[in-house]
Amino acid sequence: MKNAKMILGVVVVVLIILGFWYAQKPKETKTIKMSYIPASCDLVNFVAQEKGFYAEEGLNVELTKFDTSNQASDALLAGRIDASGCFAYPVAFSVEANQPDTYKTIRSIIASPEHPFLWLVAKTGDESTKSFKDLAGKKVGRFPGSTTEAQLKYILKKVGVDPSSVTMLPIAQAQQINALMSGSVDALFVLEPTPTVAEIQGVGRKVENAETYFPNPRYNALYAVLKNYYRNNKDIVGRIEKAQDKAVDYIRQNPDEARKVLTKYTPYDESIVLKVDPGYALKSDEKIDLAKIQEYADILLSEGDLKSKIDVSKLFSE
Repeated sequence: MKNAKMILGVVVVVLIILGFWYAQKPKETKTIKMSYIPASCDLVNFVAQEKGFYAEEGLNVELTKFDTSNQASDALLAGRIDASGCFAYPVAFSVEANQPDTYKTIRSIIASPEHPFLWLVAKTGDESTKSFKDLAGKKVGRFPGSTTEAQLKYILKKVGVDPSSVTMLPIAQAQQINALMSGSVDALFVLEPTPTVAEIQGVGRKVENAETYFPNPRYNALYAVLKNYYRNNKDIVGRIEKAQDKAVDYIRQNPDEARKVLTKYTPYDESIVLKVDPGYALKSDEKIDLAKIQEYADILLSEGDLKSKIDVSKLFSE
């Protein structure tokens, strides 16, 4: 009996040692091609890369720059990258409408009144525009694409303004502030960091935060992989999620230091990135509010940005 207990004890100790060794064993390094766009919504991606969190998980992440959400999504669909950094939820909605069951979301970035991303901006000194209610008969420069047009129409209807009474002009981000300065538009309906840059330069002022009109929170951007890739590479996707979760923790604990990383990947200096809200990134184990995401998709459907109704839960299923 005594010998049996001794043998059992030795076995337990050996198993503990083996378990500890396995836990400490370096992971086989995997090279992953991942997209990014030069915007604050990719801050989790940038921090995971620059602070070595990807490397800690045995990932050699090769980041490829794309200028728009559509380009990042197209690269993922075409297999030119293994995983995406951030791209806009409405782009994923459109893909789901046309190619159901394609994307598996691995991270969400949310906007809200506390974490605003979309603003109405008026020219400094112009007191005639105090809210969305004052846009009737005016020219509004907006971020290009059908989604911002649908968003603005939705807000105008909510505040009792006929959208047909507002001239909406798509303007490339690099030209938005110049358009406001020159008077070619009366106001802007644009994404960060343009509103913050306009204020820092003394050109414009933030009039009203659009997030108050949408589901709170508004699921603004996502990181994703193709479902086929996920099914065949669950270990790798798990490593990506773990590294990015470390990045989220770092961002929450060191917000200013984290934002400084943006200066390497975006055209903005510290005076701007320290004032721009990057949105609120969710960790992989934090609850996703499917009802809010569905509500947002249905709003875009009602305004014609989506051509058919989708079930947003498919963006999270395996």
